[in-house]
Amino acid sequence: MRESFRLHQDALVGWDIVIVARKGLGDVENPELIQHFGKLWKRLARNKPAPAVNTETVGVDSTNA
Repeated sequence: MRESFRLHQDALVGWDIVIVARKGLGDVENPELIQHFGKLWKRLARNKPAPAVNTETVGVDSTNA
């Protein structure tokens, strides 16, 4: 899992991710886990919320400050 996350972490900046193993996980082969988590990382990256806009500086021209 660490390697899978490491390969995708640049697309997941700002996320706190917790993985909880469920019963039966030990029966799944590593290549299958890597494939599933690869898809999950990509889906999370696509659904990343937009950065918050600082309303105090919206519309302020910094050249006139």
